[in-house]
Amino acid sequence: MPELAALSPQLITSLPGLAAAMRSADAMRSGRFLLPDLEVLRNSALTPMYRVRGETPEAEAAAAAGAMGELIERIRRLSQAYGEWRRFDAGAYFDLTAEQTANLLYLRERVNTVHLRFAADLLLPSLRTALDFWAAEYAPARMALAAAIHAGAPDRLPAQHRRDAIASHMGVLWQRTEAAVILTRELLADDIGYMSMRGAEDERARWRAYNAEEVSAPAEEFSPGSAAVPSLTLIFDFPLPAARQSGRLRRLRRNRTRRRTGRT
Repeated sequence: MPELAALSPQLITSLPGLAAAMRSADAMRSGRFLLPDLEVLRNSALTPMYRVRGETPEAEAAAAAGAMGELIERIRRLSQAYGEWRRFDAGAYFDLTAEQTANLLYLRERVNTVHLRFAADLLLPSLRTALDFWAAEYAPARMALAAAIHAGAPDRLPAQHRRDAIASHMGVLWQRTEAAVILTRELLADDIGYMSMRGAEDERARWRAYNAEEVSAPAEEFSPGSAAVPSLTLIFDFPLPAARQSGRLRRLRRNRTRRRTGRT
């Protein structure tokens, strides 16, 4: 496992990512955790297909399940549509701006396959609210308290009280988001497309090294574990069109040369 200091910065695009960030007292200072661009992901900035609203976890989950149903169908059709583009434009295909694509979508061509990861957790307003509070209040409060403890400051009690109040609210936001994710997964449990694209385990594995750090003092602080944090992340792999496969033309030329040599 790599040293934590050597880990590359990761954009927090899921509930497991937020869990990893919350376990680190110096998450923001270390630069290991990057906040997504929440402004471009607000409902009014997204196309109607991706807009999720709901005052309760149940309502949010119902809206999220509907949005994900459309998204899953579009991802399913991607294996046929991909080869029709001379240069695939993920933003155009998924109705996302360039900035939204950078936050929601990871797509890479491999030797003979295409790998896609869609950060569907970020479609939940509850997660975006939790991320905003983590960056604006929770992480700075933890860092301030840790600095006061390290310095042996006699006036660290106000920092402790402020941190406790903020941690309590962070816990409420976490539980709301976790409930929405779990309920959405339950609503999609009979969707074959969703079941074949579930990427929660892959997403947890992606953050495993970042969870290697023990929870910083004070140990009693609310800090979710990482073993079974749910996620709506979608993973899809499909064959890379033959015309784009690296080395294909070289192999064709080599085969033609062999055939000519054989005839000669």
